Amino acid sequence: MATSWSGRCARAIGSSWPERYEELSAASRRLRFFNPAEHLSGHLLDYLVDVDGYHRFALGAQAIDEPAQPGVAVARFARDPHDPTTAEAAVTVLESHCNRGIGTVLLMSLVEAALARGITTFTASVLWENQVLLDGLRAYGAVVAPAEPGVAAVRVTLPRGAEHYEESAISRVLRTVATRLGSGRSSG
Repeated sequence: MATSWSGRCARAIGSSWPERYEELSAASRRLRFFNPAEHLSGHLLDYLVDVDGYHRFALGAQAIDEPAQPGVAVARFARDPHDPTTAEAAVTVLESHCNRGIGTVLLMSLVEAALARGITTFTASVLWENQVLLDGLRAYGAVVAPAEPGVAAVRVTLPRGAEHYEESAISRVLRTVATRLGSGRSSG
């Protein structure tokens, strides 16, 4: 049975993230945060949930049918101060809540919020070892280039608007990656 969830500002559910972070496997923590640390540091938590709603924006999801309605996912972007049309973006869904559409809905909402704020491109840093993600990104037009040792720099152009989401590269990438991850072809 799929867990019901509701979106909320990441700041509102940020207090539950240190404990929820520990539910990610060491492999997931490494692929998502480049750091297999067992605990989410106060500095990283502040970075993830310190939002102003314009330059730094975040959405979260809560499992509303679980006791205390814990946070289960977060999506965020941080505008590049040197290029106001570009923002670093990331989505993390707890493994216990993957393959339920939460990441897709959060990403769609994040794209809409970015477009409304004049952002047209998302960027991300991805470990080269995360080939499932990189292959999916490349297959649908994302620009993938070396950044620093072990890390790829990724650029994805956002769809023109929510009505174009389904035909966009970012939508196809997300579906491809979700399918590959859901089939067990990656530990991330």
